[in-house]
Amino acid sequence: MTISKISIIEPLCYFKSGQFLGSEGWMHKRMCLDGDYEIILGLEKEIHLCIGGISYTISPGDVFVIPPYITFEGNRPSGEGVSFYWMHFFPRLGRFNISSENAVTELRSLESASSVRKDVFYTQKKNADLSRDASSYVYLPLCLHSPSPEKLYILAHQILDIANSQSYSIYCADYLITSLALEITEQYRESSITQEFPPSERSHRLSQILEWIRINVYADLTVASVAEKFAFSPDYLTRLFKKELGIGTNRYINIQKINTVKGLLSTSSMTVKEIAYLLNFKDEKYLMRLFKNIEGITISQYRNAYTNTYLNTPQVDIDIPAPSSHP
Repeated sequence: MTISKISIIEPLCYFKSGQFLGSEGWMHKRMCLDGDYEIILGLEKEIHLCIGGISYTISPGDVFVIPPYITFEGNRPSGEGVSFYWMHFFPRLGRFNISSENAVTELRSLESASSVRKDVFYTQKKNADLSRDASSYVYLPLCLHSPSPEKLYILAHQILDIANSQSYSIYCADYLITSLALEITEQYRESSITQEFPPSERSHRLSQILEWIRINVYADLTVASVAEKFAFSPDYLTRLFKKELGIGTNRYINIQKINTVKGLLSTSSMTVKEIAYLLNFKDEKYLMRLFKNIEGITISQYRNAYTNTYLNTPQVDIDIPAPSSHP
């Protein structure tokens, strides 16, 4: 898998962004990025792409970071209602891609027909340093199934708001898209550590519980129901959570639900009542109190904080020219 390593000694240079809404049968047009990178964050339905001759499917919560000079296009129609965030940026300093041995051969053969700039070169994945000491770089994998897509949705929503408003500084969007790249790096780093160093039995069991809570976040979750699912007593489960995470089971469940609420507030026009019903809160008033308790602000304050956006469809597509001063 291709991994782009990019210096962030200076922030990334924001180019353009939007939220795409597709109709039945839509397919991504053929593209080859000229020096810029594109981040695609799946929201609804699946997107089918062929990137450098290899087929991929982008599902909701998936992140794809497409590097420059590699041709990509849709290879299968998407269903009605397909939606995703898209963001482009330029690195300000030198960059290079890290690829597995097979990908090096494949990408080089595919790119031989295109004009690949000299400052883009390839090395082995084993040279990637994903420790916190390597903090002057971001490592962006071609594809990542995000364990916490809500965090990425919120950052993407903020980027669209800042990019489409009269912000104090032209660097606001640059720093926000750099923050998004750092969050992708952190999520990739955590998934890499988990694969390389299998957790202990207790941590592994807790990881299973956390994952089960994540995929069932819309259900009516209680400490008792989670404990029953994993054959624990509620007291033992809460002690395990406090020892490993520093918070109780009920608090953890509520935080995950509120994170999902924030994602829905950022990506939909659902009412608070509809969101409360969807996530199995007893009523919207309880949800509003819980949101204020966890986030420190009201739902209205949160939703009104980032109101600007940019929507595009197959009928309203854009061709924004790259800035003449891009790196």
